[in-house]
Amino acid sequence: MSVTPHLLCDAQLTISLKRPLQWFRREPEGRKKRDIHFLMHLLNDVKDRMAKGTIPDCLAAQSIRNLEQLGMSEVELAYGVSSPFGAGIETVRISSCFTESSWA
Repeated sequence: MSVTPHLLCDAQLTISLKRPLQWFRREPEGRKKRDIHFLMHLLNDVKDRMAKGTIPDCLAAQSIRNLEQLGMSEVELAYGVSSPFGAGIETVRISSCFTESSWA
């Protein structure tokens, strides 16, 4: 698909709309809000388990201990430590799609 000047002009006009009129932002921003809530829940679970001493040494625990040294916010850390799992899930999902399609 090529981008025509007409589409670029429309995109610029759409972005320059006042925020309440930017209908296209609602879904991604809602998804981001849910992601942050979920990831912070998981990070807080790790913190609770660290406080109780019931968690083995792991990437999340090490990162929480070194949070200030890493120079990241807690939300950034939550995204960062969850990234390998998200990548693994997508890899498994995609490879299972190929495997299932090869069965037919």
